[in-house]
Amino acid sequence: MCDIAKHDPQLAYSAYTIGVNKEWSYLRRTTPGVADELQPIENAIHHKLLPALTGQPVIDENLRQIMALPCRHGGLGIEDPVEMAEVEYANSLALTKDLREAIIEQRKQYHPDPQSKKNVKKWIRAAKEDIYETKRERIERKLTSNQRRNLDLLSEKGASSFLTCVPLEEYNFHLTRQEFQDAISVRYNLPIVGTARPERCGCDKAANTIEHALSCNHGGYVILRHNNIRDYIHAEMEKTCYNTVSEPALEPTKERPLPDGTIVEDGARLDVSTRGFWTPMDRAFFDVRVFNSLATSNNKQNIAEI
Repeated sequence: MCDIAKHDPQLAYSAYTIGVNKEWSYLRRTTPGVADELQPIENAIHHKLLPALTGQPVIDENLRQIMALPCRHGGLGIEDPVEMAEVEYANSLALTKDLREAIIEQRKQYHPDPQSKKNVKKWIRAAKEDIYETKRERIERKLTSNQRRNLDLLSEKGASSFLTCVPLEEYNFHLTRQEFQDAISVRYNLPIVGTARPERCGCDKAANTIEHALSCNHGGYVILRHNNIRDYIHAEMEKTCYNTVSEPALEPTKERPLPDGTIVEDGARLDVSTRGFWTPMDRAFFDVRVFNSLATSNNKQNIAEI
């Protein structure tokens, strides 16, 4: 798996989370007292698999704990097999209690109660969620304010879609090694590895870090992100609507009071316009805005407000 990760980390990641990890999970659910035996596997995950997946030479302990969280909590879903061994075995005992009793009593017929199974599964899901919440709170106490905010952002809906999807080339879901490792670096604000790039930004005011690149108007990444979203929306609207236009010009308006900074002369434009989006024949306009949620100016704002 580590050898595959060096060439195709996304494929290795999917193979581990969807396949190999399930095998270890089965072992933990069916074998008592196996936690200590799984420690070598955790060592290999921490010091071999994760560096191969991310391209980072070293994964520190805090980052390892974050990556062990589910994707919906800002992690990678590569859990510590030792930490969850006893929990999964106890959950398995609770779920199979009726079946075990039927086998021990040698009942000739076994009629499981579907509602009882449903209630046990619901309890197990809630208990595991409590474990993840507690673990996340413990991790957050060791992080800086910016790191805690980043973890909140990674927990937003859709922030982990590139991790949870199956890397199918047919739908352009497959990422190259550089693309996948860059996405992980951006996700956790790690140094970009494997590419030759200038040490300083084009503005010549700061180092060429991820955080600076997401905010600097001279480096080019802000407009690239904006145009990528604009072009995607335009392409999708062309499939369902009609008379779709990229960067449509707006008529000048000087009489109506508008917010400060609004262009009221010739040359004002939005990003996309189309007909039939809200109601038939009506023309709708859309404006795309990109921002760096970790920028200093956004630190005091609630994520939902941004």
